[in-house]
Amino acid sequence: MLVMLDDFFLRRKVSTSEVLKCLRFALMTDAVQLRLIPRPRPTGRLLGEKLIGESGLGSPYRVSTQAAIWNRMRLLEMLRPGETIWEFEYNANARADELPGGFYSVWRPVLPYQGTWAHHVVEKGKWFFHEKWIFGRQNIGCDFSRRETLPLRQTVFYHLAQTVDRLLDFLPWQAKARCKRLLKKSLRPFLGRALDRLGQAPARSRPVS
Repeated sequence: MLVMLDDFFLRRKVSTSEVLKCLRFALMTDAVQLRLIPRPRPTGRLLGEKLIGESGLGSPYRVSTQAAIWNRMRLLEMLRPGETIWEFEYNANARADELPGGFYSVWRPVLPYQGTWAHHVVEKGKWFFHEKWIFGRQNIGCDFSRRETLPLRQTVFYHLAQTVDRLLDFLPWQAKARCKRLLKKSLRPFLGRALDRLGQAPARSRPVS
């Protein structure tokens, strides 16, 4: 089963052959989840496999709500009634620690929804102003009156955080996680409210059903 949230807008043609390759891999390995965009990248390489890698036990966002091929029954086992999609992404990673394997990701995007500025068009329930401009020009039926636009200050802070995250990609995932924790601890006295807002889900979150 392919799961893709509605704030991921495809930006170019999809390679059907690569999607089918991922599907065959998922079926062959009895994968729980195979993420189709490297957010985050895999933590380990697989012998003879250039497109797909393994997401190791305990790695950040091993369970992710990025677009992915899921084992439908395993996904249903991980869901909890009333849990929002943001709560699911956080809590289900603890549940995934009970499974030694079965989680994979691609090394490069198979579903091309990652843009120059962001990989999604909505943050905290509000449009990024640059994505609103990009897709507004394409006249594809977006109703921009249904959502607010993310304030410029929050947008800038979001992109700064994403830039730091990408600059740390050269580190092994364990070292990157430690480095991010140290940075947050160091910056919290100065940017506490901004860091809290960055980690908050929208006030009106939809439950996972």
